[in-house]
Amino acid sequence: MNQTQSTNGPAETSAPRGDEPSRLDLGADAVIGALVVLISVVAFAVSGNYARENMPVSPEVYPRLLAGMLFPLGLYLLARSVRELKRSTGPSTTRSRRIWPVIVTVFLALVLYVMVMAAAGYVVSTIAYLVFMMLYLGERRPVVVGVWALAVTLVLYISFQQILRVPLPEGWFWS
Repeated sequence: MNQTQSTNGPAETSAPRGDEPSRLDLGADAVIGALVVLISVVAFAVSGNYARENMPVSPEVYPRLLAGMLFPLGLYLLARSVRELKRSTGPSTTRSRRIWPVIVTVFLALVLYVMVMAAAGYVVSTIAYLVFMMLYLGERRPVVVGVWALAVTLVLYISFQQILRVPLPEGWFWS
């Protein structure tokens, strides 16, 4: 680390400041942006295969709407991170390397959530997933965890089951 002594105060360093993203962060952003673009294109293409029934809103509308919103966001993240990577000269940091276990844990929890949902049902698995994620990511106030887990689950349940008439897995809890 280069250090220069300033006549007005303590030593200054040439390392990246805490608010500047490292090259590793920018590389991860580029990969995530590219994946979001790819997933949105695939989701848009695959959603056209849904059977068209005599419904006011076709089943392909929602996935295509999401894909249409995700595409420009993924493209923006990819372009911004590539542009910043070209300008960046700073080294990768150890903080950036510590984030990968968190990303892997969140991804595996999401996969487990989807797998358990068929057996346990939407309500039970969603509450359990949200409680786990909030605790894992640092929220320690039980009232906040409980209220948010119940509120999000209830809003999504009402939105899909009641308003959009999309059946959600009931699982062993409701049967």
